[in-house]
Amino acid sequence: MKIVRVRGATTNIDRAGERLSRGALEDLAEQAQNRLLPIFNQHDHALPPIGRQIKSEVVPFGDGEFALEGTWEIWEPGDVSTPDELGREVAIRQYGVDQRVIAIDASLEGEEYLQDILALKESGFEVHLERRKALDPGSVLLFGLGVIGIGILREIGKDCWNLAKNFVKKVRSKNPDVAKRVIFAATIRGEREVEIDVVLDEPTPEMIDKLFDRGFGAIEQELDRLPSGTARAAFRGDTEQFELAYTVDQNGFPSKVDTVEISKFGGVSVGFGGKAHTTDAAGEDTTEIELKG
Repeated sequence: MKIVRVRGATTNIDRAGERLSRGALEDLAEQAQNRLLPIFNQHDHALPPIGRQIKSEVVPFGDGEFALEGTWEIWEPGDVSTPDELGREVAIRQYGVDQRVIAIDASLEGEEYLQDILALKESGFEVHLERRKALDPGSVLLFGLGVIGIGILREIGKDCWNLAKNFVKKVRSKNPDVAKRVIFAATIRGEREVEIDVVLDEPTPEMIDKLFDRGFGAIEQELDRLPSGTARAAFRGDTEQFELAYTVDQNGFPSKVDTVEISKFGGVSVGFGGKAHTTDAAGEDTTEIELKG
């Protein structure tokens, strides 16, 4: 694996005109103390993580500013799953039992969808606005659900989910460039917590209906066959079928490794700006690269 030291988010104003406080950076650093944080190429959760963050700290940066510095382990072909030295497990989305969440891109905020959002709130959904800085895949709708056991289907078909399904269809029909990706995520609580993601890219009304009518049932049948120690499983769907794309174990290691050339890492959006210093596991061949935030 490659060991990557990254200077990421800072208290400077970023390209979106926003800035993080020192306290916000410290909160982010604390997350890394308790859990292994997965690293996704272009923030694309439809693809396996390319590594994990094992350390993070806030350091002085420039004239009175501060930066978040992290240590990443980037997977390479031939790597195997390795437990964390501190015994930590990978972070996953965690929803409370019967909690229902919809996270929408801030571009969908406005009068056009106000009544739909209010109806979702009244039916029991928590509605969160998110501002996405990566360029692809564009606006994202994320639906989250917490359940005990595998019983996803107990929730599907209720009035609130009909509202959710119709909301997706409305957004997609009014502007195909909005909500290019829809993710249905669930925290399944059994012997251990497992995050299940179902990813639809540029979904048609037929794809959405198929997911609600038959897709979740097909996915349920796959859950009992997941490898032991699975912490996260991602499924992708089209008009024909829903299939398992990859799994991630409790160490943050994926079922398949997608290679990211370290020399081209500067062209990969990882949500950070600044510089990264990279070494291999033996500490050799140190280079410096720019990360494009």
